[in-house]
Amino acid sequence: MKDSQPVFALDIGTRSIVGLILEGSHRGYKVLAVSRSEHESRAIFNGQIHDINAVAEKVSLIKSDLKKRTGLKLDRAAVAAAGRSLKTGRGVAQRRLDGHRVTKDEVHALELEAVRSAMNGLEAEKSFCVGYSVYRYYLEGEPIKSLAGHKGDDMAVEVIATFLPRVVVDGLLAVLEEAGLEIHTLTLEPMAALEVALTEGMRGLNLALVDMGAGTSDIALSRGGTIFAYAMVPRAGDEVTEALCDACLLDFSEGERVKRALALGETVEAKDVLGRKKAIVTAEAVKDLEVLVEDMAADIASAILELNGKAPDGVVMVGGGSLTPRMPEKLARSLGLDESRIGIVGREALSGIKGQARKLSGPDAVTPIGIGVW
Repeated sequence: MKDSQPVFALDIGTRSIVGLILEGSHRGYKVLAVSRSEHESRAIFNGQIHDINAVAEKVSLIKSDLKKRTGLKLDRAAVAAAGRSLKTGRGVAQRRLDGHRVTKDEVHALELEAVRSAMNGLEAEKSFCVGYSVYRYYLEGEPIKSLAGHKGDDMAVEVIATFLPRVVVDGLLAVLEEAGLEIHTLTLEPMAALEVALTEGMRGLNLALVDMGAGTSDIALSRGGTIFAYAMVPRAGDEVTEALCDACLLDFSEGERVKRALALGETVEAKDVLGRKKAIVTAEAVKDLEVLVEDMAADIASAILELNGKAPDGVVMVGGGSLTPRMPEKLARSLGLDESRIGIVGREALSGIKGQARKLSGPDAVTPIGIGVW
């Protein structure tokens, strides 16, 4: 890895926005600064930005904070979109060779041709490609890990391309424009997460990555050294918060605070919408949420099984929603796996990432770091 200019990465989530400055070198990556802000109102639902001005205001605050702390001129940002209404397509492109060595530019052009092929059957004017994964390269009809530098009579590539409704991407672009930013890179959230959480050495296994945020649970599947499928389930942490609010008569922000505190003690002090203080017993709250969590896990498992055809070897969970009480247990049961095969991966498990460990930790740190690495 060569030394690179610092990257401003933004993870614009349903509940909060995380901004970080990431610098790459031959030794790995270093997080230079982190800034985080929670939405004061529900400006984003299920990955779709509803209130552009409110979100842009938060992004501008994060941008100003990071500029002040690093002295960097921040005019471009790396971002990722949640998989709301996600569609995927497989595309193939092939090209004859004249005996010269294949260049990286030629490989990239071939990949883009395959992406255009993947758009067949989609309404191009309503869809936007937010990223793709190379499923396999071929040289003279045989699979090969990389094409660059090789000679042969013909080469081909097969890709898995991901598409979102243009309105989803337009909302993200509008926020950046309002905040005085241009796009540095754009990808899909599970693509960013797998960049650091599902490393190349792990992709030989049949694994499912589940990036469970507040609004959506985004899924990527690996097998045989490649990523071969993506999916999205519109169920995540906010649904748990809403159920807790209904059960305890809390407003949403208080419900979110209580949900996070459930893992910290036997009781959580709260104030309901009528102004009354109450002690919420953790064990009772978790029990009240059990049916909902079980139902959410079943939907996530169903999406994995539909794409994979069977239970995967294991599941890697990232994102703040992965901390939902009993979610790993319920997901394991729905997939017919031993619970030991479901793991929550946090920033602490990522190799080659240093800096700002106190401010950026846990499973909700994986995606913003991945956005910067991408």
